[in-house]
Amino acid sequence: MDNDDTRRSGADWFNEGIKCFNKPDGVGAVRAFEAVVKIDPAYRHKDWPNALYWGEKTIAEDPDNYRHQELVSEVKKQMK
Repeated sequence: MDNDDTRRSGADWFNEGIKCFNKPDGVGAVRAFEAVVKIDPAYRHKDWPNALYWGEKTIAEDPDNYRHQELVSEVKKQMK
């Protein structure tokens, strides 16, 4: 996907994040996660868990990823 996030929905970004996560493309997954959270921190896509789930899953696989830790912390605060 191009870098113009103004034309994408939460669903578009969520799908991009899943695709990047499965490549694996950590940078792309983080970018997509940030975009979904910016649109809606509690976004849930069909039967998939919300963006927070994927952020936590990424942290579990890469515990030294401080940017993801920061994002997940921000999302948890917003969802309270």
